[in-house]
Amino acid sequence: MERSVTLRSERYGDSAYYLRAYLRTDGMLVIEGHDLGETTRRFWGSGEYEWTIAIAKEQLPALVDTLGGQAGADALELLSTRYRED
Repeated sequence: MERSVTLRSERYGDSAYYLRAYLRTDGMLVIEGHDLGETTRRFWGSGEYEWTIAIAKEQLPALVDTLGGQAGADALELLSTRYRED
């Protein structure tokens, strides 16, 4: 079973933004974003935009370091904490 966290789930007028991160059972961290609405259309030329970033298990220590975590820290929890900070 994968662990996941919602990093963003917001609506502004006719626009909606969703972002989640999850840790697959093979250890890969995946970050997925989905934006909808007029703001997305003005910026991207389409009213819907989706994207995915996948980080291999072997690269998670570098992500933890980049996010300012200690060696061995949970990358998903650290990403969730850091992302939600202004």
